[in-house]
Formats: sequence, structure tokens, C-alpha cells
Amino acid sequence: YKNIIYSSKNKTLVKKIYDYFIDNLYEISKKNNNLFILDLDFVFAQEGFKNCFENRNYYSFKCHLSEFGLKLLDSSLSEVIIREEKPRKKILLLDCDNTIWGGVLGEDGFDKIQLGNDGIGSAFVDFQKATKKLKNEGILIGLVSKNEEGDVLNVLKNHRSMIIKNKDVTIMKINWNEKFKNIKEISKELSLGLNSFVFWDDNPIEREKIKINLKDVEVIEPDEDVANWPKQLLEYQGFSKFEITKDDQNKSRQYKMRSEFIKNKSSSKNELSYLRNIKIKPKIINIDKDNITRAEQLCLKTNQFNLTTKRYKIDEIKKLSKNHIAFLVDLKDIYGDHGLVSFVSLKEIKNFILID
Repeated sequence: YKNIIYSSKNKTLVKKIYDYFIDNLYEISKKNNNLFILDLDFVFAQEGFKNCFENRNYYSFKCHLSEFGLKLLDSSLSEVIIREEKPRKKILLLDCDNTIWGGVLGEDGFDKIQLGNDGIGSAFVDFQKATKKLKNEGILIGLVSKNEEGDVLNVLKNHRSMIIKNKDVTIMKINWNEKFKNIKEISKELSLGLNSFVFWDDNPIEREKIKINLKDVEVIEPDEDVANWPKQLLEYQGFSKFEITKDDQNKSRQYKMRSEFIKNKSSSKNELSYLRNIKIKPKIINIDKDNITRAEQLCLKTNQFNLTTKRYKIDEIKKLSKNHIAFLVDLKDIYGDHGLVSFVSLKEIKNFILID
């Protein structure tokens, strides 16, 4: 029961018990990768507790939740289960005009685009902040815009209100070609499947073209009010992840290196000679508590050289038998540190090695 006077100075017994149990549950969850906590206080607070509970249901069905509360519980559970079974999206493709800033750069000019601390310009700044947050959590950022490339680069470099800078953008296609054609090129250059792409554009015609021509790309329908965009982007579940690893945080830099590598390799006349000259240095890394999440990522999502199609999760990696040889591979070359790029599992059987 609600008692504003008492709770203004005291934590209720129910609150004390709740805090104790929820803190301990999260500690247990950290040690058990198959345990997920659905904090109903957090879930229901988004929509209002009054909407989620109904006394009549308790007396009729011994259920405190309202019909709305049950639907919210169901959708929240579904989101957790889907993310456990399905990998998150990898790249966010953004338009520029009326998307990361207000106005049309080619018509309004550098000084007239809406971007700053006042009015609607601050909403675009917050949208960029939300984008930057995703980038720091391992989501790649791409710009796909019908514009003059030099004008866009000038804004990225010199506009004092820009949160997204050139270094934050993994790849950009700023030209007058059809956007679906540019996205196909991005897919090839980054070696990423179109089903890992998310497209955000204020123009409904451009969104419809992507839906028709690239059915695997997820197209976001932006809220009519730009003020709601930052919240909408951060609440989009396709980018959500249970845990952010060190390799996730370096994704943008690593894919930039990868893109440069692919371009140089394709232009080289002798591929073998080129590969010798980039000074590839692999290094075996033992699996431990700090990198086992990365080992799981590589095992679950990677298809190259997965000869048995086995998909080990963390608990299964921990339980690999003593006659297994399991390790990670870190890779460096002239382009930089690519991080942990490979998970290897071998099994000794008498005098033979089985590639697991």
C-alpha cells in the first residue's frame, strides 16, 4: 500500500526485502550464464503500475496483473528469449539531412542546418548522442546520404555541435546513387550479411525503396516527432546485448581496418605477395573468465571453418573435456590490432587430432 508520508523518510520492509533479493539475484546471474533476471519494477514502471495491476483479477483468478500487465510481461520475456537465440544487428545506417541534423545541407548551407543546444536542434544532438552510445557498445555506424561528400565531411569535421565525427563512422556512401545499391556495396566491403543491417531515414520514399529491394535489411519507422528519436533508438531491441566485451568496443576501428585491407587486397596484382607484406602476426590466447564471452560469440556467430556446425555456449566451453585443446587467436598486422578473431577447439583421439 502507498504511504507517501512514511516512505519519504523510511525504506519500507517490502522495499528492503526486494532490494536484498534483486541484488543477490544479479550476483548469481553473473556466475550463471543461463540465468536472466526480468526486473518487473523496471518493466512496469515504463508504463505505470496502475495500468499493470488489477485487484479484480486477483480475487477472480489469483493473479495480481491486469490484462495489460500480462501482455507486457509476455513481450518482455519474449525479448530476452529472442536475444538469447538470435544475434543482434551489427550496423546502423543513417541518412544525414533531417536525420542526424535538421534541414537540407545542400539547400540551407553549413550555418543553417538545425543542430545545437536550443529547440529542435538539441533533439538532433541527443539523437547523435544515442548513436554514439551504440557505437561505443560495438554497433557500426554508416552514413548513406544523397549529398556532396565534401559538404558532409566538412560538417563532421568542423560543426561544433556535431557529436558524431568522422572517426565514429565505419563506412559512408555519400553520393547520388540509389541507397539500396550503396548498401549492397557496404555489405560486400564489410563482408556483412544484409540481415545484420538496420536502416534509419526520415524519408518514407527512401525507406520503401529499401524494403522493396533489400528485404533482409530492417527498416526503422521513425516517430513523427524528432524529440522521441533518441529514446526510440536506444529502446530498439535489435542492438541490445546481455554483455559488452572489449572486442565490441573496438568494433568500429577493427571494421575500418578490415575495409581498408579488403580494398588494398582487391587492388593488388599478387594476393599472396600482398598477404606476406602486411606482416600478419597471430598469437594463441588461453581462454579465461575475461575472454570466454568473446569465445562464445565467435563460436555462435561464425561460419568460416566451423566444420562440425557445433555452437558452444559459455557453460559448454567451460565443460570441454580434458582431451580438448581450446584457445583463442589474437591477430595483428600493419593495419593494427584486430583483436580476438578466432576460437579453436581440437580433440585428441589416440594419435590423431580431430578438428572440432
